[in-house]
Amino acid sequence: MRVLFLKTHNGVSRALRYALLVLTLVMVLGYGVRVTLAVLLDRLPSLVEMISVVLLLGLLVVVAVKWHHNRRMRRATVDLQDSALW
Repeated sequence: MRVLFLKTHNGVSRALRYALLVLTLVMVLGYGVRVTLAVLLDRLPSLVEMISVVLLLGLLVVVAVKWHHNRRMRRATVDLQDSALW
């Protein structure tokens, strides 16, 4: 009888542990998702603003690099034409 009680008790405690673990995970993950969404929705305007500023700065860098590259290429072409004339 005692062995049966221990087996049942161990089985119940194992099931209880799994149930508590699952419940805890669901609560923690649910709370984390809720807090994350609340923070994102609360800061959404500033987040969009920050992303747009980063995109504009990136565009400015791309334009500057292309302009510099084209300028160097024009200068090299002019140098080649000048050397061809001599």
